Amino acid sequence: MKIQKIKSLIYLFLAIIMSACGSSGGVGGLVTLKPEVTNKFLRLSELGDDLEVLEVKTSYPIGAQPQIVLSDRFIYLMDATVSMMLYQLDHKGQVLRQYELGFDDDLNIRGINHLLVKGDSLGIVSMSDRITWFNDLLQPIGKESLAVKSMYHYPYGEDYLSMITLPDDTLSYDFVAAHSSGIYHQGMPLNLKAYRFIYEARTSITAWQDQVLVSKIFDDTLYRFNKTEGLKRMALVDFGSRAIPQEEFRQIEDALGMRHILSEPDYAYLQGEIHAIRPTQVLLSLRISGQRDWGLWNPEKNRLVTYRSLKDDLKTGIDLHEISSSKDGQLVFGMDGETFASKALSAYTRQLEKGFEENYFILWLK
Repeated sequence: MKIQKIKSLIYLFLAIIMSACGSSGGVGGLVTLKPEVTNKFLRLSELGDDLEVLEVKTSYPIGAQPQIVLSDRFIYLMDATVSMMLYQLDHKGQVLRQYELGFDDDLNIRGINHLLVKGDSLGIVSMSDRITWFNDLLQPIGKESLAVKSMYHYPYGEDYLSMITLPDDTLSYDFVAAHSSGIYHQGMPLNLKAYRFIYEARTSITAWQDQVLVSKIFDDTLYRFNKTEGLKRMALVDFGSRAIPQEEFRQIEDALGMRHILSEPDYAYLQGEIHAIRPTQVLLSLRISGQRDWGLWNPEKNRLVTYRSLKDDLKTGIDLHEISSSKDGQLVFGMDGETFASKALSAYTRQLEKGFEENYFILWLK
């Protein structure tokens, strides 16, 4: 009887362990997320408490997709398509200073990748491996060389975290952590086939609690990084039969082959953009059924729900599909005046001054 009782206790103990493992959804601490696909909007009121709508008035029109980043005291806006200007704004959207970008100077506009900030200093990443720094008076104050060429560099203290996404014979990994002395950590094997025709700078890294989260286009795994542990797999998004077969990448021979994958409506994949709002709210960009969706991931509950777009239910009523940037859980959206006029509620636009369609608008969710 005692032996039988001991066996029963052992089986019960094993059952409890197996049940706990099943609830985590994965093996070895790797959680599996099965997206709950909806056709709903994700309301901004679920992500923030206040929305500021800033009307930016400039002497020249601003192009459709300028780069916008937040610093401690300023907003920086770079228009590399129409006005060829870099603007420094206060937190009310007023232009404080501007800097003209050129084609034949040291900072060639054709070679600019993206903007980054440290405190109130602005850095312009160009030629994939150099930064031109500007002070708070929007004056160039120096240059910095980076350890690797990358389409996206993320300031991490005094170091940089880089997502390579460029064919490079000297590197075999896509994620690189480096300081002034060189590379000190690498992760994610570089898939040259998958990245051979992808040249976009995406927001692939976001601060989350005391570490960062990392997402990579075409990689269904979500990662976390800190200096102590390095890069670790954190969760796997299970798209089921919609996941891209790996043999598809091996068959890519030209840009048309890549375009087929990007436009295939039956495929679903992560797009390599991630924004942490709170410890329990992380936004992910996904491609599902041929269109861009936003996924809201709760790392504590291991839940991922997808939405067709973000909906401003606080002020303007606009459906938002593109996030310009994020910082400390705050989201920034940009929109030209004509688009704003066509999408915003008339009850809101009636409050604006005549001719607002010629200006640019920044929606800042706090």
